[in-house]
Amino acid sequence: MALNQQFPDARVILRPGRLVWTGTLRPTTLSRDYHVQITYKLGRFPEVAVLDALEGRHGEPLPHVYMEGNLCLHLTHEWTPAMFMAQSTLAWTSEWLFNYELWKFTGEWLGGGAWPPLTGHGPKARKSN
Repeated sequence: MALNQQFPDARVILRPGRLVWTGTLRPTTLSRDYHVQITYKLGRFPEVAVLDALEGRHGEPLPHVYMEGNLCLHLTHEWTPAMFMAQSTLAWTSEWLFNYELWKFTGEWLGGGAWPPLTGHGPKARKSN
């Protein structure tokens, strides 16, 4: 419900044990719009993908992105299923997009975190990132 209240134009598909949210985020008033999809399956971390092509810097890979293209948004212990995605996952996604824009400009990832992840390559397998 919080997702619908904050983003009434977004598309939400709700099926047993699964939620898919597709909408537009603009991290700052000076930023461009990004089309984002969040897929949440019960018992897993939300998987976040930017549906627009994100450009790297001079052949550098995108930072804090798993092999399958999902964003690395948080350490394992920082998210629980009790959290509202509108206040956690979407806020972290917007913050990631802001840091992506800064990285594109400066070449330095200012978003903190640990990269690459210690184990696994995506939200289903990760122990920490």
